[in-house]
Amino acid sequence: MTILFFTLFLYFSTPSINDITGIWLNPEKTRSIRIFENNGKFYGIMHWIGEPEPKLKKGQLVLKNLVFEGGYFKNGQAYTPTYGWVACDARLTNRQLHLTGHKFGIARTRIFLQSSD
Repeated sequence: MTILFFTLFLYFSTPSINDITGIWLNPEKTRSIRIFENNGKFYGIMHWIGEPEPKLKKGQLVLKNLVFEGGYFKNGQAYTPTYGWVACDARLTNRQLHLTGHKFGIARTRIFLQSSD
């Protein structure tokens, strides 16, 4: 019985490849990105910007080349106004997207909330 419960838990808690697609809001709710799949890789564009940011425009590519492997999204690049393009990985938990950027040996994770739109 314990093995069955554990197996069901893993099945329902493991993200599927398309769970990342859709619109994601930053925690401050000042901007959102739309993530989509193209040829097995995932990309994100600025969907909405509430606070003006000179280096970000609606429709601008801000996430590219993420691939789904072993339950995680890996080997992508994310654009930040401060650092430009940085290496990134992502994981999903409870309708939250944990996007981690890496540059110069420093990692920073931002948590985005799945939008109902």
